[in-house]
Amino acid sequence: MSFKRLVKYKFQGLTNYVDSLALPKWVNSLKIRLWLMGLVALSGIIFVAQTSTAAKSGYQMRDLENQVTILQTEIRKTEVDIADYSSMSSIQNRLKDSGMVAVGKIKYVTGVDVAVAKR
Repeated sequence: MSFKRLVKYKFQGLTNYVDSLALPKWVNSLKIRLWLMGLVALSGIIFVAQTSTAAKSGYQMRDLENQVTILQTEIRKTEVDIADYSSMSSIQNRLKDSGMVAVGKIKYVTGVDVAVAKR
């Protein structure tokens, strides 16, 4: 027997088996059909609701990721500003603008007693 005939024979056997199947009477009743249609409709509604919730969550997640990126950029800018503000040249420039005078030679006053101030 050739392969083609074998496949044809097996396929005919399968189609004969499927044709010979009969559904029980309770499956053909109107109540069951309406109940199944309602179940399919309810499943569809639940699926659409879950899909829309997932889509909404995706948009919220994208917005939060954008906010994280913006905040990370601001943090980097702030760190650069802090580094610039605390650099020695920046401190010296601000001291010049404040009008302070540099300290010259320091003279220490020592009295008779060891204490600097008396009551």
